[in-house]
Formats: sequence, C-alpha cells, structure tokens
Amino acid sequence: MKRYLIILAAALLAAASCEKAPLEAPEGGIRMRFRISDIDSKAYLTDGYKICWEAGKDEVSIFSKTDNNRFTATSGGDGTFWLEGTIATASTAYYALYPYDAFATNSTGFITTVIPVYQKAIPNQFSNIVAVGYSKGTEFKFKNCVTLVELNLQTDGVKTISFRGNNDELIAGTLRINIPSKDEDAPVTTVISGEKEVTISDGGSVLAKGKYYLAIIPHTFSKGVTVTLEGDGGVARKFTTNPVTANRSKRLATGELNLSLVPKDQSFSFTFDDGNQYGVVYPGEKRTIIYSYSGHNSISYAVKSAGYTAEYFDGAGNPVDASAWLGAGVYGSEGTLDLKPTAVSGGSSDNNARLQSAAERGSEANPVNLATDTPLPGTNLSGTNTANCYVVRAPGWYSIPLVYGNAIKGGAANTVAYAPTATTAAMLSPFVDAYGNGISSPYINGSADIAVNARIEWQDALGLIADEVVLEKHGGAGDKIVFHIPQATVREGNAVISATDANGVVVWSWHIWVTGADDATLSPVSVTNKNSEDYALMRINLGWVEPYDALSYESRSTTIKLTEHGSGKVIEFTLLQMGETLPANQNGYCTFWQWGRKDPFAGSDGTEVTDARGDFRKKVWYTTERRDTIGTRAALLDNYIPAFISHPATYNSTSSGDKKYYNTWNANQGKSITTGPIVKTIYDPCPAGYSLPPIAAFTGFTTANASGTFGWGWTFWTKPNKTGDTIYFPATGSMSTSNNTSTSVYGSLRNIGTQCSYWTGNAKDLSSGYYFSGSAASVSTAYGANRQYVYPIRPAAEQ
Repeated sequence: MKRYLIILAAALLAAASCEKAPLEAPEGGIRMRFRISDIDSKAYLTDGYKICWEAGKDEVSIFSKTDNNRFTATSGGDGTFWLEGTIATASTAYYALYPYDAFATNSTGFITTVIPVYQKAIPNQFSNIVAVGYSKGTEFKFKNCVTLVELNLQTDGVKTISFRGNNDELIAGTLRINIPSKDEDAPVTTVISGEKEVTISDGGSVLAKGKYYLAIIPHTFSKGVTVTLEGDGGVARKFTTNPVTANRSKRLATGELNLSLVPKDQSFSFTFDDGNQYGVVYPGEKRTIIYSYSGHNSISYAVKSAGYTAEYFDGAGNPVDASAWLGAGVYGSEGTLDLKPTAVSGGSSDNNARLQSAAERGSEANPVNLATDTPLPGTNLSGTNTANCYVVRAPGWYSIPLVYGNAIKGGAANTVAYAPTATTAAMLSPFVDAYGNGISSPYINGSADIAVNARIEWQDALGLIADEVVLEKHGGAGDKIVFHIPQATVREGNAVISATDANGVVVWSWHIWVTGADDATLSPVSVTNKNSEDYALMRINLGWVEPYDALSYESRSTTIKLTEHGSGKVIEFTLLQMGETLPANQNGYCTFWQWGRKDPFAGSDGTEVTDARGDFRKKVWYTTERRDTIGTRAALLDNYIPAFISHPATYNSTSSGDKKYYNTWNANQGKSITTGPIVKTIYDPCPAGYSLPPIAAFTGFTTANASGTFGWGWTFWTKPNKTGDTIYFPATGSMSTSNNTSTSVYGSLRNIGTQCSYWTGNAKDLSSGYYFSGSAASVSTAYGANRQYVYPIRPAAEQ
C-alpha cells in the first residue's frame, strides 16, 4: 500500500484521481459511505508534509460497536474522498482505524491494533502509519497517532536501519488507542505489549542514499536515542544521551547518517545480552552501551577468540579495578558482568539516620533468625513466630524459616491459619499453595524439596538487600533463606523475597520491611469504637517510610578494552550509566495490597515521576535484575489463588479477586460479618503479633471526633468526645486499572492526598472486602470495595 509524501496541494489532487468501482453489498449487510471531511487530516507533519488517500487502495477498519468492518477509499472526482463498505449492524457512533487491521478490536472508543517492528524502507516515503477517527454522522476526520522518524542516509552499503531509545522505551507493538470524541482533542496511545526497536529494510537489498521514514509511538526519550546501520560490510551507530522528544504527528529528524561501517571480524568478537539489549561488538567499532544508574547484575557475554587480555578504564581514561565496577569482569570465553550501581547522595531523614548509625547485626555464618528475634513493641511474643512480613530495624545478616506465612505461632503449628474448620462452602480449608495443593504442614520443604532457590522479587530502595539471597538446606524444617542488608546502603524501604522451585516458579514469598521507626512509633495505640470496644492499632501503616529528601545518583562510564593475543586486534566499548535525580518523598509512603493477598505492591507519596512508559505517581522500585521500574505490571490472574502466590509482584486485574471465599484474611469467617476478632491466616500480610484489623476497629473514627481538618489525611482522637491519644491516617490513595483485557497493562495510582482507603480483614461478600474510607467530606465504614483495588493496611494487635 503506497503512501506519497507531497508538499503541493495540486500534487495531492493529482495523485488521488483514480476512483474505485462501487462495492457490492453482501446479502443482509448495510451499505454505508462516509465522507473524509479533511483529506489532509489523515496525518499532517511539519514543513507542509501531507499524506494523501489513494482511491481503490487505502482500506480502513470502521467499527459499529465491536464489529470490525472493511471499508475502501474512493474519490468523488472533485477533490473529495469517501470510505465505502458494508456493516452488519448500524450504530449511533462509529470509530475508524487506518489502515485496515482484521485483528483490531474496539471497546467504546478504545481500539487495539499494531505498529510493526519491521517496516519497509521506501526512499522519501514511509510504509506504516496509524490514524483514527470518530463519527456520529457520515463524516470522519482522521487523527495521526504516530511519529515519523526521518533517517537521512548518506552511508554506502547499508541494508537495515534500526532506531531505539536508550531507556528501553516501548515504541512499537500492540497499541491501545483512546479515540477522542471532540475534534480539538488528540488520541492517546499506549503500548500494551511492545518492542524497544524498530527496523526498516528492503528485503535484504542495499539502500540507496536519501531520506527514509519509520513510524514509532510518540515518546520523550529521557536518555536519548540510538540509530544503528548494518550491511554486509559491517555496522555503525549514532547515538545521543540528551533527552529527545518525538511528538505525535510530527517528524523526528536524526540528522545526516554519514558513518563508516566497521567490518565484522568474525574471528574476534564480543557478544552481550542482558535480557533487554543484545549485540555484538567487533574490532574497530566505537560502541557505547547505555545503562541506568542502578546497574545490572546479569549481563551475559561470550568472547570469540583464542585468547585475550582485558583492561578497564574510568570515564577519564584512568585504569580501574574491575571488581569495583563490574564484579569479576570479563574473562574466558563466556561469563556474566555485574555492573554496580553508581554513587548516591541525599535521601536524608531521621529514620534513615537511625538505621545508618545502628550496629550491624548477625553474620553470614550466624544470621539473626527473624522468627525468633525480639518482637515488635507491645506484642509480647515468645518462641518462634513466623509471618509473611518481617520487620528489620538495623543493617546486618538475617534469616527467615522456610515456612508458609503465619503457620507457626509460639513455637507450635498454627493449624487454624491454614486448615480452619469449614462450616460453609464459602470457607477455604485447607488453604492452598502455589500449585493449588492443600497445605497440611507449616514447612514448605517438609517432606520434599519443593523450594530450591531464593531471589529478590523487588525492592523499593536500591541496595536495600544485597543481590545474593541464599536458600540454605538443613533438612526440611530447618531450611531457611539468608539475606544481607548492607550498612553502606541501608535506608528505609520495602522488599519481597521469594523461594522458587527448580523451574523458577515462586512457591512462597515474604515482605521485608526495613524501618528506622523508634519503639514509641512502633508501639500500638488503644482505640475505642462506637460500641465502646477497644482495639490496639499500629500507629503507622504497614510498610511505612517517612519523608526524605531527593536522591541523586552520579553518572559513570566504564571502558572495557580487549586485546587479542597474537593478532593484536582490539575490541573497545563503553558501559555508560546515566545519572538520575529521584524526587523527594514529600509526604511519606507505604506499600499496598489487594484484598485477600499476602504480598505488597510498591506505593507512592503522590510525587509525579516520569518513566519510559509515561507519567506515574508511583515510587521507583527495582527488580531482581536491578532494573529501575515505576509502573506495576498487571495481568488476568482470574479467581485463582495459586496464581496470586506464584505471581507476587503482579497486580490481578480481575475485579472480584478470588470470588470464592470469605475467610482468606479471617480464618473462621463463613459469611458477611462486621463483628468478632480476626483470626489470622497464612495469607495475612501483617508481622508477627499483628493481623488485619476488623472493620469494627474503625467505627469510632468520625469527622466529629477528628483532631483538626482533613490535610493529606485525617487525624482522629482514639477515645470518644475528643479524648485519649491521636492517630493519623494518611491519604495514600489506591491503585486500580480499568483495563481487564490486556495481560501487559500497568496498575495506576489515584486519589493520593484526597482519599483514605484502608483494607480490613472482613469480607463483605465473595467479590469485595470491607474497608475504612475517608475524604475531606466524610468518613465511612459501611461499604465494601472490589477485591481488585489496592489499599494500604493499618495492622491491629492480635486479639
């Protein structure tokens, strides 16, 4: 399907003079014709570039409700253009997608389609574009959804040209486009399953010099872009580390590509692969590979050579010790590089200062067992008490037993937590593991080696937990996970550590909450509800981190020089880590949970942070590979509890959660209730001595019994008539997503600073849980929320 880039309107009309013969309507269909109200609106680029319609060739998807109907462009002969075709059923509104995509779908103006990662190279033209339109009548005005990257090729022998952002931005793949109903509004395009690089070629032929175009999703490339030229003669790259913005419906010019292809010397080469970036470096090539300040602990490599010597240099060309930058460095024919995080400053707070001055506890050979460690103030525990959340208050070496959550209490099996007496079909018993099997023992490796490895799923403070997390085997009940919180990088934060089976499936996971809070802050406070019943609530939210100032990470580069023995050939490339300033945590933040699940999600204090995928009011967190991340990945985990366990970092976009049981957070609950104590289960996310609070614990909190007015949350008196102590509930908001059709969308945060929403352990029905809510206007304990929602938790001392 040919697209012409032209400047003069006369040329536009001449190119569009061919009219297609009328289409025959199939039996039972409704014949329709839509006028294209502005023939220049399909796409309009800067410098007068316009894209005309080709009668009889251009085809469009027009959606009547969810039906995808194929329409063809025709010319009216007077400069007008029409779209003609047949629909199965009429509608009051129609949505259009250019070009026609038989696999595209529509859901009330949200169209899903594709921008390919491999596009055809046509001199002075382009082969791919996406435009959309909305109509309540018989006219469409199309709006472009992409950016055209202009590539001015002046290099001989090139067969492919590739474009990518340096911060792993998703620029092509499956798109979700929100089509506006107003002419003045622009479409919003989101990549829901994407690729980071787009390549153009002409079937393996050498490309003539001149301008070429490729289509990408509009983006701001925060760390610049890279253009790669390849041909039989070799490879060449042009890159910038400065921010680059690709605006919708405009061109992004990369400048003249007048480069020399470096020959591919197959006898000596360096291949790298970190899961996102893959490439080969050859002798003579000047290559810069860009990484984040957070580093990367798994850059696999292979060197093709009979033997070589490796040397390392800093950004000023001074020799450096490889271990300070890259772990073991490059040696042998293959291995793994561990690119360390860059130096950091800032992040000051009273709690962080308390942690950093605390003496390191335990040792690698004798770690502190958190299940028998000093309990939290006010809990009065003794013996072994396991949990899904362990609280750490100093740097050091720690261990946790390989036990299902809260399955051991006071040194004995806490049977009610995993095998309560079931009195209704809506009560789960026994509770299930990651495979859907009933749990009959506290120990994960009680009778079989189920868990064989351990890892960090995520952490929201870089270097909070050292990379190596070890699962030690001591014979079933004695198996444990050992981890290290280094004194050099300790600060408040949260992490999730998991145990995995031989196939890498998560069999269980645990929340590690590192806090510098003092004993007074961690001690519970007694609150009295409207029925004069007393409950002891934690003074801060589970996973709370107090405000701290901005964090600044330095930029750094490491140059690696490989010299082959005998031939003297040299491979030289640079690993560049871009600096970053993370915004201050202005109001404090905490972790969030979906109702009935045991594992937390990273929170936010409401500060806007820009990521490759867009703007998120979400705190930066780090995967096990040290990739810095903002959006929370969502998936359709459906109503399946084993999937919740095996995907601890994945938001379940199924609105009703498990939709089967009342008792996942309250072991003995078999129907909707708001009274009685919470009986802790193995899915309860609270530390030892605490559980989910009952909804009744909040009924004494009213606007009439508040201390002051609403200000990023409510402060309430703990006793009636404005007496007793005070307790603060910050408006940490919530997380949700309206998209339950994609397996690759991101959970979004909302109502931060304006809404208090706190889960309780009581189910309202099989699809929702009771929660405490408050805004500037009102406070309520009467309602339930879908189990899909993600709220914070204020733990209560076990009754």
